[in-house]
Amino acid sequence: MFESRRVPVVTQLSIKTSPARRSFKEMLGHNNHFLITIMVGLDAVARGDAHLSKEFSTIWAPRDATQSARRSREFACKALAAWLTDSIAAYINNLSASPSIITDSALAATMEAGRSVGDKIRALAVACGQEADASTLLVRVGVIWRNRLVHYQATNPISRALADALLACRQEITSDYQGLDVARLLDSAGRSHAPTFKEVTSLVRAAHKFVEQVDGQLLGRSDLNIYVMNILSHYISTSPAERTSNVWGKDDRRRLASLVQICKQYGMTEPNHETLNRTSEHLLQEISSWTPTRAKAELCVRT
Repeated sequence: MFESRRVPVVTQLSIKTSPARRSFKEMLGHNNHFLITIMVGLDAVARGDAHLSKEFSTIWAPRDATQSARRSREFACKALAAWLTDSIAAYINNLSASPSIITDSALAATMEAGRSVGDKIRALAVACGQEADASTLLVRVGVIWRNRLVHYQATNPISRALADALLACRQEITSDYQGLDVARLLDSAGRSHAPTFKEVTSLVRAAHKFVEQVDGQLLGRSDLNIYVMNILSHYISTSPAERTSNVWGKDDRRRLASLVQICKQYGMTEPNHETLNRTSEHLLQEISSWTPTRAKAELCVRT
């Protein structure tokens, strides 16, 4: 008979991507492709090659197909600019939602409700050393631009300091964003004009880069021991007595395996030899040694 192998016990955990960033990528991940698809369709409209299918129960007969296509392109670019800002706002809100990966109390305070998306972006950038990065600057302009496009008679300006910072790295931006013209972008945003296809897709790319960099910095600096405790507090909060009994009422090995599985549901993974930030060596074993009564006492206090 073959001797069954026991799965090695996991004693430490890390995290590579926050749940907030995964949600952000779901919201914004394929939007440039969707916009390209719309543009291809509108190009057919402008050429007169598009025809209304029988499946559409409406009337479509533009007087000037070329102008209709142009205005529709502007609308699509405006819509993506608005969705872009909403996606960033959702990322920031998800970072702060329980269980929060932000374990620095001072930074967490800057993410509280009531502050503008622009203020939160800047606070995150400063905390993560990304304030002067081109992607951060483009994202900040994108948020202002969106507000000027969406809110009737909005006049919030692009500050001189922000414009100067963007112009100072215009060569880098032109190189990294397929010839994006910073001066033209600033002028269009300041006049509340619709962004061009190149401008809005560049802003989307900048947003992905901004979120990637901020997320990596946050995960590298966060106290993962605190994050584990936040996870477990959030997990048992819906039914403290039942859930603490279900986890801490098991035998030692199954109890530890359950704790690991719960943490993995919130984005944590097993570290490898290159992982710099991880939970302390004995954290999971210590938590698994609790009784259901102690687990409830330790974790309910945090909710």
